[in-house]
Amino acid sequence: MPKSTFMNLPEGKRGAIIGIAFEEFALNSYEHASLSRIVERAGIAKGSMYQYFADKHELYLYLVDLAAEDKLSFLGGSVESAADDFFALYRSIIYNGGRYNLEHPLQS
Repeated sequence: MPKSTFMNLPEGKRGAIIGIAFEEFALNSYEHASLSRIVERAGIAKGSMYQYFADKHELYLYLVDLAAEDKLSFLGGSVESAADDFFALYRSIIYNGGRYNLEHPLQS
C-alpha cells in the first residue's frame, strides 16, 4: 500500500499520478509497464515515486484495490434493488458490471 508521503500529497496531484498509472497499466502488460514513463508524464522525479510506493508491484496492487473498491461501490445499488430474487440480482450485476467496464475502461 502507498506510503504516507503519497497520502499526504494534494488530492489533485495524487489523482493525476493514479490516472497516469492506470493508463500505463491499461496500455501495457505488467512486465512492460514503466515507472519511468509514469513519472515522466506526472512530472515528478523517479525517486519521488519510491517515496510513495516501494516498487512497481506495490503501485499495481494499489491500483487493483482502487479499481475493485470503485467497481463494488458502483455495483452496490444493483445488489440492493434486486436482493430478493437471485436471478434478477445476477442479471443486474452482470449488466451493471458491463456498464461499469464501458464507463471506466482503464480500470477494467
